[in-house]
Amino acid sequence: MEKSFVEKCLHSIEVNGRHIEYAVSGEETGEPVLLFYPLGASRSIVAVFHGPATRVGVRLICINRPGMGQASPTHVGSHIEVHCQDVVSCLDHLGIHRVRLLFLCAGAPFALGFQARYPHRSHGRLVGCSSWVSPSDCPSAKFMYQVGAGLPSSLLASLADAMVGWTRSMPSSSSGYSNWAFTSFLPSSSMRLSQPAEVKVVPVLEQKACADSQAEVDILMERCASLLMEQETGGEGPDAATLVESAKAWGVDYRRLGCSMVLLHGDADVTVPVDCVEWLQEQIPKTVLHRIPDAEHGEAMLLSISVALRVSS
Repeated sequence: MEKSFVEKCLHSIEVNGRHIEYAVSGEETGEPVLLFYPLGASRSIVAVFHGPATRVGVRLICINRPGMGQASPTHVGSHIEVHCQDVVSCLDHLGIHRVRLLFLCAGAPFALGFQARYPHRSHGRLVGCSSWVSPSDCPSAKFMYQVGAGLPSSLLASLADAMVGWTRSMPSSSSGYSNWAFTSFLPSSSMRLSQPAEVKVVPVLEQKACADSQAEVDILMERCASLLMEQETGGEGPDAATLVESAKAWGVDYRRLGCSMVLLHGDADVTVPVDCVEWLQEQIPKTVLHRIPDAEHGEAMLLSISVALRVSS
């Protein structure tokens, strides 16, 4: 039986006793961009963004975090550290010395952790869409996240795994998890990036920012829906426990990251309110925030992915 397009993107290697899973899409000879996926996704998300990556001319790479799919797991306290080591092993396998970094939502701690640990393996701007912000650090974080930050990591991981198991047992039409980030799109949403906003934007973003057409957004949404049928699972508990930790626990010093950063965030985001991202902008030197008018959390990811790829390349 012929492999699906998603399956053709998927690869794995064995390094020092660890099974590492990764995916590649986009332009085969293009500049490599390493994507850190959001909670509920996996490496296969690069198949969704194959079209934008090909048009921009980048090679999009994504690596499963420990415990996702068949990737070797690790204990909660070393989730970021081990994932960063897996990333280095994968880049070495692919013969890539330096790569540009792009993250979506919950990929933020892992992207920041990688930049902090291996600055010599990345270059250019660090780019984030709908960025997650630590509730242990940010005073504007939602109360429920701050409560989660007060729970023992092992308990939070167990609760998160139980919740994910419950949502997967629900019919896909009613499961919030099954529609994890790409829901509630408005007909006019594809035009939002072209609308003016009273925010500071780096010149390269002003020059290259152009909204995807409605047809392109429709294609991305269709691919997201089809991806649910092939979505890998696992590792969400340690992911959730990691998300509520402080930057210090992530191994990150905001002031010493040593790179510039561009954040693209929806003004109507209720998952991570824009106040939190404005706080993050103040913590990390040379960070520019581009606010997308009226866009919600998942919308901002889809609407800004082409811009994010252009800015990161």
